[in-house]
Amino acid sequence: MPNFQVDLQGVVELLSHNLYSGPRVFIRELIQNALDAITARQNLGEEARSAAPAPEIIIQARGNSLSISDNGIGLTETEAQSLLATIGASSKRDELGLGRSDFLGQFGIGLLACFLVSDQIKVTSRSARDPQAQTILWQGNADGTFQISTATEARAEAGTTVELESRPGGHWFDFAQVIQLVKHYAKYLAVPITVVGPEHQEMVSQQPFPWHEGQVRRENWCRENFGYSPLDTFEISVPAAGLEGLAYVPESRVSPNAQAHQIYLRGMLVNEEQRNLLPTWAPFVRVIADAQYLRPLASREGLFEDELLETVRTQIGEQVRDWLKKLGQFAPQKFATFLKEHAIALKAVAAEDASMRELVVNNLPLETSEGMLTLTEAMATQETVCYTRTVEEYRSLNEVARAQNICLINGGYAYEEAIITAWIQDTGADLSLLDPVKLLGRMEPVTASEEAQATDLIFLAQELLNDRELQVVIRRFEPATVPCLFLPDANYAAQVVDRRGRQAAQGAWAQALGALNAPSENHNQRFVLNRNHSIVTRLCALEDLNRAEILLKALWVQCLLSGHHPMNAQDRTWASETYRHLLAMTLPEDASGSDWPPNENEGENDAL
Repeated sequence: MPNFQVDLQGVVELLSHNLYSGPRVFIRELIQNALDAITARQNLGEEARSAAPAPEIIIQARGNSLSISDNGIGLTETEAQSLLATIGASSKRDELGLGRSDFLGQFGIGLLACFLVSDQIKVTSRSARDPQAQTILWQGNADGTFQISTATEARAEAGTTVELESRPGGHWFDFAQVIQLVKHYAKYLAVPITVVGPEHQEMVSQQPFPWHEGQVRRENWCRENFGYSPLDTFEISVPAAGLEGLAYVPESRVSPNAQAHQIYLRGMLVNEEQRNLLPTWAPFVRVIADAQYLRPLASREGLFEDELLETVRTQIGEQVRDWLKKLGQFAPQKFATFLKEHAIALKAVAAEDASMRELVVNNLPLETSEGMLTLTEAMATQETVCYTRTVEEYRSLNEVARAQNICLINGGYAYEEAIITAWIQDTGADLSLLDPVKLLGRMEPVTASEEAQATDLIFLAQELLNDRELQVVIRRFEPATVPCLFLPDANYAAQVVDRRGRQAAQGAWAQALGALNAPSENHNQRFVLNRNHSIVTRLCALEDLNRAEILLKALWVQCLLSGHHPMNAQDRTWASETYRHLLAMTLPEDASGSDWPPNENEGENDAL
């Protein structure tokens, strides 16, 4: 008895644990082989095709056994010897033309998948090539042996029947189980597939894809298969891949990990969780699609990453962009709902794509000192429009900027700075990063006498904040409720990231970073005291420098906290001292004006 030209038991182990996701794929492999055989018979020629019966596949599910029959091209004894004995050989493609795009199956490897659920396979076949062909019987065993003989019962018509016996305790051949599996893989196939059970039968294929249905059925399909009601649907098409499909956009936001699509090849399910079909920037879209020419992986449970798949990704991405533009133009309410739920994903696209950027600039509101405005609306509000790189910087400066007739845009949220800077390059818009010098220049200078009165105070503050590498100045500005202001330089956000990186580094790496990124003097940073605020006015007139020092420390700490600026160890110490002094001042029975401020050593062991 001849043997397979492989270590069959090793191959079955490989299929079970590495190639296929599980035993249930056996039914898909059997159906695919039957489809390939039907397609091969149709390609024999016009005369043979007209004489052939209507294609059909019949599956008998008896619980302890299963058979699948097709009226395809069938096999001669020679073909069975070469096709079934040499797993993965090119003989099938050479002899039957199955290497062409009309076919997906590799009969040998597909048939071998049946050993995942059965220890013996019987193939009865009659070739359509020769009207006088005999019916042959091929029997293969899990131990690696097979034999070919003439069948005792001749088939009346060309075609093939594959029979499997269930392993003890197996459930894969139960009628309900087979119905479920066939529907899962093959419900959209054009060839009729009938599953016959002990008591009744059911035709389970030839269902229409949802893009061939009306809107109500399309939405119902989404609810039943993707588990949500769609905000909108639109058709997709990539002719180069013979791809048609339907895209669904959910009403609520989804995780980027939810980008799982149902992909079919010529009606047969390949993967219901395909991840690489769409661009990564479009997690708000889920797709069901059928393609003619995409290449499946060896397991037929995914798509091969090649140039054609990249073309599909690119063209579907363009169609998603077109849909977004049309939605913004013709369905503004629906578009507003989309923006509310999927703004982050849309901004990710706009940061890279000029056409989408224009859509975002005109429709997506940003946080500004004048309220929530689109970028185009913000540009129309004031003569001067600036943006910040961080949320903290915006929060500390937005009231002051507004009082100086500057429309300040918060560019600290995800992708917003990238969108703003790219849009400036696109259009040449008069929009720039907030420069502290520009903001300071809009503030009213104090009089000469006021500046002279504040000289000692400014000198004291400069000494206290010497390690911060900034300049202390005094101005009049609105709102008068803000006593002081920290104006970082335009590169403040980058410096914060750089500083945090150096602080997180250790050992030799920290030394290397320190050498490469040594801090330099930065005279663009300002600590601005507001002469319009009553506390600053009184502070300028205060002759007690000890009290002035404590108040300056308190103002600096307040400035950092209100602006969400990072605090160093000295700043935190000053904050603790300020709280301690405030607590001491709230003890009127034990404290007098002459005792304030308390001794620096008092309260060191307090709960604070």
